[in-house]
Amino acid sequence: MSRSVVGRIATVFPLFLVIGSADAAVQYWGFQVDLISGPYSSNRYSGQFSFTNDGLTGMGIEKPRLNDITFAFAGNTYTKADELNPTVRPTASLLNGVLVNIDYWGQRGLIQFEITSGMAAPSFRYSMSGEVGFGNVRYTQVPEPASPGLLAIGGFALLRRRAA
Repeated sequence: MSRSVVGRIATVFPLFLVIGSADAAVQYWGFQVDLISGPYSSNRYSGQFSFTNDGLTGMGIEKPRLNDITFAFAGNTYTKADELNPTVRPTASLLNGVLVNIDYWGQRGLIQFEITSGMAAPSFRYSMSGEVGFGNVRYTQVPEPASPGLLAIGGFALLRRRAA
């Protein structure tokens, strides 16, 4: 094997180890709620959450606790502190290592909501001053914050080696 190829492997291999270990520890997700009924129908709201996947097997149903969650809804930003039952929620619901849903019930003032369905299709339900509304939830995995920077560093190192 030429010295140039060995040098590239030596540069890139540690990069993949760092990225792999970062991704193995925490998963970051964004979500959107599209309301289809109730006082806020036709509006879209969004949030993000993360959970640590240490100890998860990727088999069967698993429910890791969320590290954090923020959700901008109806003029408020909700967090873990707004969870109605913090001893059991918020959690993520995974089936064979794939995110299916989160369980999070929040309340502030007269507004109460839940993002839940266990292992069923994600849904959103809210009530405000006696009026009830529903919505659909979509989840999108977000790259771990350090990964793009680490990839850029690895790319620059490869370019530098190539130029030498």
